Amino acid sequence: MDAFKGGKYLGNLDFAGESRAPLDTLLGSELDGRMFSDLSNLTPENSIPPTERFYVRTCASPLLKNEKGWKIRLDGLVDKAATPLSRT
Repeated sequence: MDAFKGGKYLGNLDFAGESRAPLDTLLGSELDGRMFSDLSNLTPENSIPPTERFYVRTCASPLLKNEKGWKIRLDGLVDKAATPLSRT
């Protein structure tokens, strides 16, 4: 069931009072790092942005110790538990 079937696209609207930041560009550094993704080119057939252009909330701080490495484990409501990402 298509909730928008028969609807008419009128165009895009900007958010009121929002500042203009360049899209898909890393701004700042460390915990002040941000990237605003341009989602306007997503379509129902292409609804997932490429990994390299995905949302960045903050960047890592050099104050964080990284020598121990890390792992991300997926389990729970998945077909098979996995550890797809790790850094040693």
